[in-house]
Amino acid sequence: MKNELRRIMKRKLNELSRGVYLPVGIEPSILTTETRTLFAFLSQDGEIDTIPLIEQALSRGIAVAVPRTTGNALVFHTIAADAADAADATPSSTHRPPAVHTAKIDTTQLVAGAYGIREPKIDLPIIFAPERTGLTETVPLRLPLVVLVPGLAFSRAGARLGRGKGYYDRFLRELFVRYPENRDHITLVGTCHRFQIVSNVPTEAHDIGVDCLLTGDGCILCR
Repeated sequence: MKNELRRIMKRKLNELSRGVYLPVGIEPSILTTETRTLFAFLSQDGEIDTIPLIEQALSRGIAVAVPRTTGNALVFHTIAADAADAADATPSSTHRPPAVHTAKIDTTQLVAGAYGIREPKIDLPIIFAPERTGLTETVPLRLPLVVLVPGLAFSRAGARLGRGKGYYDRFLRELFVRYPENRDHITLVGTCHRFQIVSNVPTEAHDIGVDCLLTGDGCILCR
């Protein structure tokens, strides 16, 4: 059943073009005034574009990190806003929503990685690296943490179906082994189109579900 669901969702995503954005107006529901760190991912074709949310986080002074594949592990490196845009960014009025794209990602920090997915350069600061990689973390991870989690399909209960490589399954298990007492300070957010939300996603005992789903038109709480 997993393989069939993957096949269906991959076909639907392949039929979409890039540029399906997360509306900026919905991001306060997951990026609160308490959020200190955002672990995001850089979207593939067909996926909802996470760049606007990343740039909103950068504009607010939230530390942002994106993953690089190392063997079968994900290593998260922090990225910065473009220096010119960061200098021009000004705080928004408390009576208005944040301005759109007040900070731009410095794209010189990114390269094409495995499977053609954009990744951070290897020399950028490391905020999270599994011990088995042998890499040293060079910046501290500050909580509360919001993690954007990609997937091919999700259920309304938060069950997730990945692409089958297991990268995020391993990463999430490693994250919670590292921070076993801080589950309430880590929010897992599945990002998807509405058609990717299905009635049932096959799961196994070790699978970790998401806390909410962020779609192109709103946020759905799962637990």
